[in-house]
Amino acid sequence: MSPLNKMFYISALVLSLQGLFACQHDGEHTETSVPQKMDKPILTDNWAIRLQTGTDPRALAQDYGAVFLGSIGSLSDTWLIQRPGFDLPGDHDPMRQDSRILWIERQIKQKMHHRPAKSDKSYIK
Repeated sequence: MSPLNKMFYISALVLSLQGLFACQHDGEHTETSVPQKMDKPILTDNWAIRLQTGTDPRALAQDYGAVFLGSIGSLSDTWLIQRPGFDLPGDHDPMRQDSRILWIERQIKQKMHHRPAKSDKSYIK
């Protein structure tokens, strides 16, 4: 598998896992329960990072004043860290310049939308 394909796979997997790490429940239930597009993403302090093999993620997190939260599923060399209060945009992030980091992505909150129960009369067609 090419490095580009691996990055796409990791990116897709991290995006699918985002709801597990940072989700927001609004407590509302509508008859249709169709997810609405969020106007602006709600950024969290959590960052997914992929490191070069052999890099100590705890030491790297400490270097940047971050809290090491652990691995992301069974992905090798892919970790979750927390950087409270970090709000520099894009290329101004010093972690993006670090040669030990192959990939970094800030996590966003996902809003949960409940599906109607199968026993709900509006669900049965």
